[in-house]
Amino acid sequence: MTAITELEQIKRIAIYDDQPDSRESLCEIVHDSGFIPVAIDIPFQSFEDCMFAIKKFDAALFDHRLSEGNFGNFKGAKAVAYLYKDHFPAFLVSAWTDGDPEDLQVYRKYLPWVVAKKDIETEHITDGLEVCLGEFKGEYLPGRRAT
Repeated sequence: MTAITELEQIKRIAIYDDQPDSRESLCEIVHDSGFIPVAIDIPFQSFEDCMFAIKKFDAALFDHRLSEGNFGNFKGAKAVAYLYKDHFPAFLVSAWTDGDPEDLQVYRKYLPWVVAKKDIETEHITDGLEVCLGEFKGEYLPGRRAT
């Protein structure tokens, strides 16, 4: 199965961000990218409950810093890393991509695509999904190593 065929199978993308304005903006970008955005506006306090709910979709975008006690007692990078290990396409769209490098470092090998919220555009959605799907098959971008 080629990446194009796999990408075509992705329809609904879950968006998990604790900020309503950011969720709405991401929904617009995902929609403009040709996918169906699903804003998750009900917080999951349990990491396991969140992962179970997210896997009902075809892919996911996560913010890194979820308000502790508000949208989960876990970081978005942990969620993306967990999903990556299960070959579920997901990536980070976060305002903290440059501000907290050591916070992301522990998960970095499981974060194939990280985009700063301020820079996100429609092509980043498709590109990020293609990178995820490629890595699941052992195809890595230059500068990335197999995990």
